[in-house]
Amino acid sequence: MNEKIKSFGFENLDFNGNLGHTIEKDRNNRIYFEKSNMKKLTENMLFTFEPHIRMVGKKYGFKLENIYYFEKGSVREL
Repeated sequence: MNEKIKSFGFENLDFNGNLGHTIEKDRNNRIYFEKSNMKKLTENMLFTFEPHIRMVGKKYGFKLENIYYFEKGSVREL
């Protein structure tokens, strides 16, 4: 995914290189959206997609955190 971000002229500013995570009662159980993660999300999971990005070579970036879930195979936003 970071390669896709770079192809649009942006860079990921997240310290761990992830783009979001599941929402859990215990933060230690989060599934992070990162290159090494191969786990699938289920319909019962809430998750964020929150890329922290900036244009390559620029000083400031942008981060927007939305919460999503699956319903009948489609992604819905809270």
